[in-house]
Amino acid sequence: MENTTLEQQISLQRREYAQRELLESNIFSDPLEQFSVWFQDALNSGITDANAMTLSTASRDAKPATRT
Repeated sequence: MENTTLEQQISLQRREYAQRELLESNIFSDPLEQFSVWFQDALNSGITDANAMTLSTASRDAKPATRT
């Protein structure tokens, strides 16, 4: 890696997370059931920190708040 530029080094860190299309016709109407499927997919994929997440909301006056 000594002969690579910073840009090349950063590009080597990128990973593709998409595995399939997200289509409304292929998801459960129950959000908890859908989350369960997605979480199990993440666990089965072997990715590091499958349970890591960020929750973002906005107040009535459109001020965002994010929690990790």
